[in-house]
Amino acid sequence: MTADSISVIVDGAPVVYTLRSLRDDETDLSRWADFCAFCFGNKSDPPTKNYFKRHFFNDPRRDASAIHIIEFLGVGGKIEIASSMRVFLRTISNGRGGTIEAGGIGEVCTHPEHRRRGLSKMLLTKSISFMENCGLETSLLHAAAAVTPVYKKNGNYECTTSRWSLVKIDQSKLCGNCEGYSVRLANFPSDTKILMHLHRIYSEERYAGCIVRTELYWNKYLSKEIGNSLFVLMEGDAIVAWLSIRPRGGRFQLREFGMKKDIISAAKAISLLLHKACSDDNINFLLPTTVLDDIEGTDTYSSFVQWEDGVQEEDDIGWMYRVIAKKEDTPGMVEITKENEHLIWPADSF
Repeated sequence: MTADSISVIVDGAPVVYTLRSLRDDETDLSRWADFCAFCFGNKSDPPTKNYFKRHFFNDPRRDASAIHIIEFLGVGGKIEIASSMRVFLRTISNGRGGTIEAGGIGEVCTHPEHRRRGLSKMLLTKSISFMENCGLETSLLHAAAAVTPVYKKNGNYECTTSRWSLVKIDQSKLCGNCEGYSVRLANFPSDTKILMHLHRIYSEERYAGCIVRTELYWNKYLSKEIGNSLFVLMEGDAIVAWLSIRPRGGRFQLREFGMKKDIISAAKAISLLLHKACSDDNINFLLPTTVLDDIEGTDTYSSFVQWEDGVQEEDDIGWMYRVIAKKEDTPGMVEITKENEHLIWPADSF
C-alpha cells in the first residue's frame, strides 16, 4: 500500500481505502456535502447539505484541494466516501498586534461503519502535510473532550483555554429604550467597513487566536452566517456596538460582540442590544469572561445580570494548536495564550 492508501481486514476480507483531495467541480463537491450531512445527521440540529456547500462557496479562501477524503469500493463496485477532513485557511491574531497564517481543521467526519480503522489519523497526517506545503505557521482545531487525546497523540496538538462564564439575565431589566440610541439589523455591505474597523480594535488587537477578518470575509462569508441575527447599536448615525446570539443547549451564547469602548459601556451596549435580540423572560447567557468583566461594576445598566445567583465558570478547553513552521524567536500559539487572552468568536467557528 502507498502512503495514500491502506488495506484493512474486515470480516475476513480486505478493504482498500484510498485518500485523495477533492476536485473543484460541482459533482465532487455535492457528493462530499451529502456525505458530511449524513455523518452529522445524528445531531439535535443537524446541518444540511446546503450548510456544507455554503461554508465552502462563501469562503473567500476556499480551496477544494484542502478537503481530503478517503474512498473505498462499495456494494456493486460503486466508489463511496468513508471519511473526510477539511483545512480552513485563516489568518489569526497573536493578541500582540501581529498575525499568524493558520490552517483550521474542521468538518471532520467518518461513516459509522468505517470508524476505528485509522482513517482519521491518515487524514490528519495528510492535512498537516498540506499545511506544511502551504507555508502555514500553525494549525488549530476545536475538539470535544473525548477526542482531544486523539489529536494530542496523532498530531501533537495542545489544548488552550478560552474563558467563558454563564449568568442569568433578567429580561425585565434590559434597557428597551434610551434617548439618542436605536437598534437595527446590520446591513451588508454598507456597514462592513466600520464593523471591520471596530472589530479589529475591539477583538483582533485584544485576543490571541481571534480570526482576522477581511472586507471580503465580512461580506461574503460572515454576513451569510450571522447576518440575520447581527444587531447594531446606533448613536445617531454611528455604529457604536453590535451583537449576535444563538440558542445552544438550553441557553443563549454570545456569538459575536464588539463596541467602541471609548464611547459606550459594555453594560449599556449589551442591555440595549440584547433587549432587541432576545425576548425570553429569563435567559441563561453564556459569554466570554472578559466581556462579563467589562459589564460588572458600578454602571447602573449592569443590573440586568442576576449577580445574586452567581457566576458559573464554563471555560472552553477544546481549542487546540500545533506548530507547523515555527519562525525563529517566535513563540507558538499555546505559549502566546498563556500570556494573552484567547478567544475565537463562535461566529468564526469552523
